[in-house]
Amino acid sequence: MAVREKEFEKASTYYLTLGKVFYDRGNYLPGIAQALAGLRVIEQFKVNNDTLKFNQFSLLSASYSRLPMSDSATFWFTKANDWLKQQPLIAKKIPADVCGHYLNQGLFYGWTGDFGRSTKYLREALVLSKAVKNIRLESIAYNYLGNSYFRQKNFREADHYYRKALAGYRSGSTDKCWGEIILGNNLRAEGRLSEGITHIRTGQKDYNRIKRGDPAQQDIDFEIQSSNYLAECFRAAKDFNAAEKSYRTCIELHKRSGRLQGEFIAFSWIGLAHIARQRQSLDSALHYADEAINASRYPVAKKKTAFPAVVSEKTLYEALLISAEVKQDKWKKTNSVKQLAEAVLAYEESLEAAARLRRNMIPEESKHFHVERVAKSASTAVRLCYEIYTKTKSDQWKSLLFDLTERNRSMVISDLLHEKYRVVKKVPSRIIAVERTLKQRNTELNKQLAASRTKQSTDSLLALLNTVDVQSYNFLDSLEREFSQYYALKYDFKELSLADVADRLEKNTAYLSYFIDGESLYCIFIHNGKSKVKRMRLPANFPALVMQLRQALVADPVMFAFSGHSQSAALNDILIKPFLRPEKSIRRLIITRDGLLHYLPFEVLEPKDKPEHFLARNYAISYSYSAKLTFDADRQFKGAPKVLGFAPFAGDNVPDSSKLISSLSEVKAWKGVILIDSAATKPSLHKMIGQTDILLLATHAMADVKSPEHSFIALHPDTPDSLLYATEIVNMPLEKLRMVILSACEGHEGSFNKAEGLLSLARAFRIAGCQTILTTSWKAQSESTSEFSKLFHQYLTEGYPTDIALLKTRQQFFTDSRLLKWAHPYYWANFTLIGNSAVIYPPEIAYNPWYYWVVALLFIVFLLLIISRSRAAGPL
Repeated sequence: MAVREKEFEKASTYYLTLGKVFYDRGNYLPGIAQALAGLRVIEQFKVNNDTLKFNQFSLLSASYSRLPMSDSATFWFTKANDWLKQQPLIAKKIPADVCGHYLNQGLFYGWTGDFGRSTKYLREALVLSKAVKNIRLESIAYNYLGNSYFRQKNFREADHYYRKALAGYRSGSTDKCWGEIILGNNLRAEGRLSEGITHIRTGQKDYNRIKRGDPAQQDIDFEIQSSNYLAECFRAAKDFNAAEKSYRTCIELHKRSGRLQGEFIAFSWIGLAHIARQRQSLDSALHYADEAINASRYPVAKKKTAFPAVVSEKTLYEALLISAEVKQDKWKKTNSVKQLAEAVLAYEESLEAAARLRRNMIPEESKHFHVERVAKSASTAVRLCYEIYTKTKSDQWKSLLFDLTERNRSMVISDLLHEKYRVVKKVPSRIIAVERTLKQRNTELNKQLAASRTKQSTDSLLALLNTVDVQSYNFLDSLEREFSQYYALKYDFKELSLADVADRLEKNTAYLSYFIDGESLYCIFIHNGKSKVKRMRLPANFPALVMQLRQALVADPVMFAFSGHSQSAALNDILIKPFLRPEKSIRRLIITRDGLLHYLPFEVLEPKDKPEHFLARNYAISYSYSAKLTFDADRQFKGAPKVLGFAPFAGDNVPDSSKLISSLSEVKAWKGVILIDSAATKPSLHKMIGQTDILLLATHAMADVKSPEHSFIALHPDTPDSLLYATEIVNMPLEKLRMVILSACEGHEGSFNKAEGLLSLARAFRIAGCQTILTTSWKAQSESTSEFSKLFHQYLTEGYPTDIALLKTRQQFFTDSRLLKWAHPYYWANFTLIGNSAVIYPPEIAYNPWYYWVVALLFIVFLLLIISRSRAAGPL
């Protein structure tokens, strides 16, 4: 009506008001529609109201951030910020609204893990709230800052801001009650349990006084949350009776409000399951775990849908995990194979939930979650799966054992340096918007269905759900076709099975997959269509053996003999002898390492009775991060590769301390475009990488053990701006590269932890999309490295796959009299081949000297025939 009467400003204000109502109720999509309609009125009829336009921007950004739709939220936050810069008086006209905008923005960036930007906007809100003397907004800003530090698990700093927030809230307000319980929950996380209980009880006591005086002040969410926080404190203090009472209060409050699903009711069921397990009431514990699972997802989610309507991925994982742990306890009591099978399958389901959960976590939270929770349950799952395999000898459990180890590796790889952010950038925002909208619609309908009480309403909702599900499946089909990488990252949780790997291996190739669980080593050996699994107890000195062998390799021997023979032979007995001795047909090994094995070059392992009969003499060895990454990356190349070489510290103008004497000869052997010294810059690399098939980097590198993301490759002119960091490598478009050769000290060095494996520069290249990487684990003598590089290139140009070319290069170091001076492993074991052993130079263009001799000989014969015929013909 307002539009018809040409009261356009009133019309836009009406849309804004209605949008805010939807927002406050948590109906974000309808709120977005209202805000967009209001903006269209402003633009179409040129409404001159700067504050109204800002509020529409602000509502859109806040709504999209709650869905969450990161790209759209960022877009509208930026629009609002730009408008504030253009109209600086807005902050004076509506300071509370602008402060709310900054608070929402700080909250949003905290969710995405960008704590620097989050803190910036929260402090902007703090400054503005202080300027206008709005103590309530100032306290909320302090509270959000506390939340930011709480998510980072910096509980001491969170405590500081929570107390400042509490001090600012008005006495006798529900705000102050909330402040008390939030501070109490943080004190629980700090381990200060009695103080936490005191603050939560104070908040509850003050709230009850407020509610008695004014029943309209009732806040059911406060009652639910405070009961759960108090129960968690009691359980941590091992006061199980008090904890049980508070958990049950939380559950009853949830049910009374008509909500059978939700995060806090699920956590309360989980808490009861833990208490029952502590009391050895395993049937009760299992019942509570099932209730928690049901509270974590809507009933319809039990059937297969395009977007399973999960209320809380976190509680679903915790519920599945406690269910698995209880089933494991029941197996220990009964020693029943059936109970053991149930436990293994429950652990498998919990690990699948963990994989989904981690992909929605901020980086630090994801790492901590894996170390504290997932790594332990993954090891338990592998251990139990091996137990049932030894009891049944069933291929089902052997295959599942392989799946469990692969899923653990794949989860780590997917998270590394948050690959998802790199991939998402390639997907248009409209596609992500459709995806989020369908998910939100699915969740909303499931939520309504769970609350439905009539048959007519239920049937109507089921029909709508079916329509949305059909739309969702069609959308996912098109997503898989058009944006396969994004689809694989978000929805394809399947790893290559044991049977798949066995089928894909060539007859002369074996795949060895290792998994370390405390004092035990598991190895899955696959060859010639068959597989076997073995568990070995590691000797107490296993870590020392690995590190002593490593030390014997990395030090320049000068004229001394190799000192690591005893360690090499001992490790060979553990890792290789049980599998390779009877398998004489094997010539190629693909090895997937775990734990300390990441530091071990298998090439130097040797039998006790044959010193210096290293694996590298007879086996072509490559390394795999996971079977899926290795075999899904199998590509056939056509045409001659375009080579781009970088040697930024090879010339005469480079200081002696930085000069790499052999780096120029290393890259020149490959021909192609070679950039040296001042031409080998970071901008040049970014500019030319898209037209390159083989990238050579003969330069300095540094692995930062404490902060692996700060590891870097140095380019000219060796200043902070010229360093190429691991995080930058991950974001480079390297999918079309055939191979990266990183000839740099510490190229395959890095820190190892159970959350992420070995974080090295080589791994960053693999995550960026390059499927074959040859890198160095230490910097060997310059002349030997140059000769190694030339020979490797020669064998590649003759059409050999990368692993065979590497084998033949090493064999030259053992047999060529000219190279025997470099037979010590220091000179040749530092090269590590990772990924796909592809033929980089296809046969049609591979250099084969015999081919050219034959062609030349045929040409000479052809010329002689012509000459003889011309003589026989005589003059005309």
